[in-house]
Amino acid sequence: MRIIVFTCIIIVSIIALGSISINILENNTKILGDLITKIEDEIKHERWEEVVKIEKQLKNQWKKYEKTWPMLIDHTDVDKVNTYLSELEIFIAKKDETMAASKLAVLKLLMKNIPEKEYVTLQNIF
Repeated sequence: MRIIVFTCIIIVSIIALGSISINILENNTKILGDLITKIEDEIKHERWEEVVKIEKQLKNQWKKYEKTWPMLIDHTDVDKVNTYLSELEIFIAKKDETMAASKLAVLKLLMKNIPEKEYVTLQNIF
């Protein structure tokens, strides 16, 4: 009987931790995605001073998440975000609208895909 109770506790704990981690990722990626969208809008209106401010907010927000995300997701995704943010910073500094837009599109796609990859689905299991 103890084994069954212990097993149930472990299973419930695993499910709860999985749900919490997905919720954290969804909230974090939404915040980052909103900042990315703001940068896109400001670039369209050519307000580069505002773009620089929001990009700094994005980097600061990312630094908060960068410490916890490796426990929740694949390290290569964290590296990709770091790479694209670094490239974005350079393109914003040069006011290169086209290249900045391409990096923002990739970052937005990453923010959409990261939580989706962590969902427990049959496709992820097999």
